[in-house]
Amino acid sequence: MLIRFVVTAEGSLPAGEAAAAVDAVATSPTVLRELAAALAAYPDILAHGAPPVAGRLAAELIARGSQTLTLPGCARCGRAGMPLYRTPGGGMCKPCTARQITAACAHCGEVKPVVSRDAAGRRICERCRRHDRGHRRCGICGQTASIAVRARGGTPDICVSCYRMPAAVCSVCSKYRECSFARSDHRVCPSCSPRATARCARCGQDRPPQARWLEGRPV
Repeated sequence: MLIRFVVTAEGSLPAGEAAAAVDAVATSPTVLRELAAALAAYPDILAHGAPPVAGRLAAELIARGSQTLTLPGCARCGRAGMPLYRTPGGGMCKPCTARQITAACAHCGEVKPVVSRDAAGRRICERCRRHDRGHRRCGICGQTASIAVRARGGTPDICVSCYRMPAAVCSVCSKYRECSFARSDHRVCPSCSPRATARCARCGQDRPPQARWLEGRPV
């Protein structure tokens, strides 16, 4: 039954190639049932490529010489080669699918696309998701801020304002200063850290670039 659905939906490959494509994509009984249910409910599913298993099957059929299918793209952004999900507007990638779900953000209260959930399971918008990512209570100052060093081994989270690099004797200048790679043989303080250089377009010297020039103008 499933192979007949695939042959009918694709329309150019023999049944043997369609069966081989299904075998390559349906790697478990669960996937096989999902594919069968999707094809039975939506005969045009291979053209839309959603849910993701349908997109994988379409790509496999194309690789086997299908003359009727093209790699499905997101109905919103047009990008192809990504897992697509069914929406009222067609098959869409995960970011575009999330943008279809609008509600009041649990943090800022604005009605906008909600793309994630916070620690309490409440829906939040992209701006609040980015703000909250990496923001926790600092074990030094007690403020909620971006964390530079995560807690481990009994030491607390340390925010970017409280973090200090470990001190050591710099392997270049031999002075005791805050150093990168302080526990290695190549510890180096910020003053001695190598900086990228490039040949200056004006003086011809290899120096750290201060600005880029495009058609004679700094950008």
